Amino acid sequence: MKKIPLAAFLIPFLLLLLSFRLVVFDEDFYKSEFEKHNIYNHFDKEVADSVIENLIGYMRYDIPLSDFFNEKEKRHMVDVRNIIQRLLVLLYTLALVVVALLVYDWKNLFKSLVYGSIFTLALLLLFFICSYIGFDTVFYKFHEVSFSNDFWMLNPEVDNLKALLPDGFFYDALMRIFFITFIFSAMVLLLGFSSKKVLNILKSHLEHKKKDG
Repeated sequence: MKKIPLAAFLIPFLLLLLSFRLVVFDEDFYKSEFEKHNIYNHFDKEVADSVIENLIGYMRYDIPLSDFFNEKEKRHMVDVRNIIQRLLVLLYTLALVVVALLVYDWKNLFKSLVYGSIFTLALLLLFFICSYIGFDTVFYKFHEVSFSNDFWMLNPEVDNLKALLPDGFFYDALMRIFFITFIFSAMVLLLGFSSKKVLNILKSHLEHKKKDG
């Protein structure tokens, strides 16, 4: 069995992190979820939309959180922002490493992209099954592992953050990340097959050039 390029193993995580970034900063997605989960029945639309703009601004640029959130929620969001920023650093690092590997090992570009796409689809299937069967358990365990305090244990009756973003929102966000990753994976697969044709043309051209020389 021929060796599988390293880039193929990194591509799934790159695509997942890229999808995560697109979803977590997508203001329109939050607003559509507010409609779906009847958040506007609990909070005034202008207030909710303004708060989510503030929340995204905090996660991206560290602008101060509004007084819509209490101290416990603000302390929890410090932890959330730290995790998001670390994931973004990982995303950009992975992007540089994957591009460098694809350029360095360009002769195996087809194999890297195709295997990368296949691995991504396999990982998505595994994650989807786990999330579909026991999302609540996975979600709870994620918080236990990711946070060293109990600030994440919020009550929608007294904590606006939990009322604004119920568990259903996070499930939908996860499914959206999976869907976008699936689309990216299909694009990578198509790019892989396209690269094979291009490489074959280049190889044929070089062979003819050698013969003519």
